[in-house]
Amino acid sequence: MGLTVNTSYTFREDGTGSMSAMLLSGLEFTYEVEGNELTIHSVLGISSATVYELSFEGDTMTMTSGGESLTLTKVK
Repeated sequence: MGLTVNTSYTFREDGTGSMSAMLLSGLEFTYEVEGNELTIHSVLGISSATVYELSFEGDTMTMTSGGESLTLTKVK
């Protein structure tokens, strides 16, 4: 039996963003992109950094870290 969770990320041009998943809504973070790496800082007010390798195909962006991948589709 599997579990499907809808996750939504918003990346703003000023380097801020928010994430929503299940019962968590509007979790604010900061981020930076350098080459094909995305670093997300300060989720839940905790000073931390997670680095993701990015890949793009059409309107999808895949974020990979620690062997786990999350594919996001751009909403127009």
